[in-house]
Amino acid sequence: MRSPDLSVSLRLLLQFPTSVKVLRTSKTELVKAIKALTPRARSERWAEERAEKLIAAAERNPV
Repeated sequence: MRSPDLSVSLRLLLQFPTSVKVLRTSKTELVKAIKALTPRARSERWAEERAEKLIAAAERNPV
């Protein structure tokens, strides 16, 4: 069985394929994108935490 979170991650990578793209996108927009891709109801805080992790990862690898 395929993980729904994996599907969300892959679709998010299609929208933001590079760390530069992530860093040029506001946290608010990242949260919106994550929430839009999440198949089941998740809280705003959950999406914010994922956006923060994504931004932190992009900052560690900005190229």
